[in-house]
Amino acid sequence: MNNSRKIWNIGTGARLSGMVPVHGNKNAALPAITAALLLPLGGALTLGQVPRISDVSVLLDILGHLGITSHWTGQQQLTLTRERHVDSEPVVPAELTSRIRGSITLLGPLSGMYQNFRLPKPGGDKIGGRPIGAHITALSDLGIDVTDEAGYFVCARTDSHLHGGTIMLTEQSVTATLMLLLYSGFLPPHEQLTIIDAACEPHVVTLCTILEAMGARIDGTYSNLLRISWPDGRHEPVAPLRLDDDFMEATTYAIAAAITRSDLVIPFHNAGIYLFLIDRYLGWMGVATALERDQWTIFGSRSKLAIDPTLKTIKAEPWPRFPTDVMSMFVVLATQCGGSLKFIEYMYDDRFGFVQSLRDIGARIEQMPPHAIVVHGPTPLVGNEMFLRPDIRSGAAMLLAALCSSGTTILHDRGGVIERGYQQLPETLASLGAPISASAVVFD
Repeated sequence: MNNSRKIWNIGTGARLSGMVPVHGNKNAALPAITAALLLPLGGALTLGQVPRISDVSVLLDILGHLGITSHWTGQQQLTLTRERHVDSEPVVPAELTSRIRGSITLLGPLSGMYQNFRLPKPGGDKIGGRPIGAHITALSDLGIDVTDEAGYFVCARTDSHLHGGTIMLTEQSVTATLMLLLYSGFLPPHEQLTIIDAACEPHVVTLCTILEAMGARIDGTYSNLLRISWPDGRHEPVAPLRLDDDFMEATTYAIAAAITRSDLVIPFHNAGIYLFLIDRYLGWMGVATALERDQWTIFGSRSKLAIDPTLKTIKAEPWPRFPTDVMSMFVVLATQCGGSLKFIEYMYDDRFGFVQSLRDIGARIEQMPPHAIVVHGPTPLVGNEMFLRPDIRSGAAMLLAALCSSGTTILHDRGGVIERGYQQLPETLASLGAPISASAVVFD
């Protein structure tokens, strides 16, 4: 278990400038790496634009227990190889799965690989109840019984033969969709899996692309209806594959520029597709931007932060609507904008758990538990000493809040919350001109 606590000092008067690179999508990296379980013995999968974050490191350790070796062949390039088959029931340490939510997708490929297995329950961000009823129901419809037993999922396939069929998800769950896509790789060539009400987030599309390179035939990519088959079985990809740039990381830097009245250039592959809606919301909040095909420029120095009268509510919804993973950063932006704005989050009932910390440093926010808040701005924020919650996005949000606060802010990042989802976010902001320094690493 990671018991370290990094302490960050953030000074006042941040002004950023320059060009900031964006790494690969963290939420795409985890299922893409897990796809290595579908490789034939001796096969390799090479992925480019992989963020070097702690969640990736933990997943690589997990896959090591399942016969997958990994090594970095470049700064952002990772090669995974199936070195051996684990024929008996796999043993995955609970200490590892407890550190990342993404380990839930392992239920898919492991259900294809083993008649019976046990998987320790996942951990990850603490943002409220995160039910997996959609996952369990889908597996049950495929003939796989999943029971809860003392911190483990105990899975048993009722039929020795894998089969496909039509699965109607009980919610538009990203991880359930990813889990089923990974399960499909073990279907016989004559079987097809149809997923109704599938998620279509960018990271789902990325996994579809990777599976197609490994032999899958997928109809409906980018939609909520997926049909997957493997007519010629599985094989290793013939060329390296690249993860999409991380729209969540790009949004974090964009809002950092806006609230510090700074100008930043953010290179981003296919920016016009993945950042269009986020860019529109920034415009409605008074942020001056220029969105091009492969670049996003934020003109914080000439932005007039104010809520457009037509913008009453921001509500997190499944893609392609407003993404939940950038909501925390938009809450911080709203504290610096003139006007009032309501935020609604039905997906995670503790997404707004960090709001009290914002109130403690001067934000005027009405809380309407468990699903809504109203932010009134602009309000000056004042530096304070705070402990980050175990939630990647609120950790990044509080770092942003510190950038536009007066005085000094001290953030205690217990367990490396920020680095779980961002590659060197504080260090990168410091390189752009932010007064950020790490004062100590403490082991609690």
